[in-house]
Amino acid sequence: MAKSSTRSKAAADTSSLNEGPICVVCGDKANGMHYRALTCEGCKTFFRRNARNHLSLKCEMGGEKSCEMDLYTRRHCAACRMKKCLDMGMQIDRLWDKERLKTRKPITKKSGQPTDAERAPAETPSKKKPETSVKKEKNVKPTCQELADLVTNAYMMAASQLLPHHRQQSPCGSGSPGTESHNQEENINDESASSDHAATVPAVGTSHLPVPQQLPQSSPETSTCTSSLAHNSSLSARISSGLKAVQMPEGFGEISESLFVRALDVLLGLLKHMINFAKALPGFQSLETEDQATLIKGSFLEYIIISSATLYNPETKTFESELWPEENWNADKLHSVGFRRILESVLDVVNKVQKLQPSRTEMTLLYAISIFTPDRKDLSNTVEVEALQQKLLQSLRYVVEERHKGSVGHFAKLIMLLTDVKNVTDVMLEDVLSIQLQGAVLSPIMMEMFSM
Repeated sequence: MAKSSTRSKAAADTSSLNEGPICVVCGDKANGMHYRALTCEGCKTFFRRNARNHLSLKCEMGGEKSCEMDLYTRRHCAACRMKKCLDMGMQIDRLWDKERLKTRKPITKKSGQPTDAERAPAETPSKKKPETSVKKEKNVKPTCQELADLVTNAYMMAASQLLPHHRQQSPCGSGSPGTESHNQEENINDESASSDHAATVPAVGTSHLPVPQQLPQSSPETSTCTSSLAHNSSLSARISSGLKAVQMPEGFGEISESLFVRALDVLLGLLKHMINFAKALPGFQSLETEDQATLIKGSFLEYIIISSATLYNPETKTFESELWPEENWNADKLHSVGFRRILESVLDVVNKVQKLQPSRTEMTLLYAISIFTPDRKDLSNTVEVEALQQKLLQSLRYVVEERHKGSVGHFAKLIMLLTDVKNVTDVMLEDVLSIQLQGAVLSPIMMEMFSM
């Protein structure tokens, strides 16, 4: 009876955890993306301690059927808990070994002004506590919405920088940028119920992107960036010469060679868009320049996959964008340039995106969450990156709850998209490696982005 009552209590606790992201392993309250999955602190710690020795773990029930995982049962079967971790996308190769831990920079707290609590006397009137609580509650929603608007504007501004002629087409002089952005988002939410292609998701370089007159600045430093990858002048020089270093393997026909060069041109265009977008995200340029480069390199493949999902037209079965206005990319063209394995995996992500019908704001927040992934290899300030990602997760959850009132599981499905996308990047790397084995020599910048 005691066991049953304890389990019932755990179930009750689980049902009350609807005020934040949910751990995909046990259902506890999640606090961020850990080892490529949205988990709680407990499952993160469990995975870190036991993943390298997971083969030695044995199921308490004999292993014939996986044990159910919840707040109560997660303590009773380490083997099934580990299996659930791996099934949900947590990756052992993301763990830091002892040698790598030695290179980690020590975290130092910044000295600042004493807080109001430190200045105040020990006893404060009890009447002020409810006022503080109410004030915080009122400030939560505007903060989340403001962050969502800023991320959406950053994405659209990056697109306008990629396609300068959009500036001439955008209306000027009427209304504030914030009002224009809000109205556009309302239109998108209204359109989201339809199945019309690209009505609800942002597509890089498509004509339906509204362009704000200016981008809200998160800090005085957002106009400059000294990172070798994120610096405009350095990036422009490297990208302009990027295709010149491409050498084609023997056996590539004239058509395939032309398509291959254009495919790399598209990837370099996406890279420019991603860097412009990342630079405008709150907190990005406050990171060390090495960490900025690490985040961009680590998320570039995921950015390609998510962008591909938003550019796919199911009616024509092609990828369409104003990045390549005179041609559409179909399966035959992708196969001819060497991307054979990736297509099926990308189409699987496309189907999931189209079923969810996410709004532009939801998708741009997913882009940003993917960039601020704290378990990237060689990332030094993981604590700050995790804090930035957590704010984006809270903003996404707020947007989802406002747009999908009464809907169950929409937020979790959006987060699971990131796990699916990360799995697809492994397939894409296989295709790139296959192209190299055929004799193709990629440009240095593309080699760097593919971490080869």
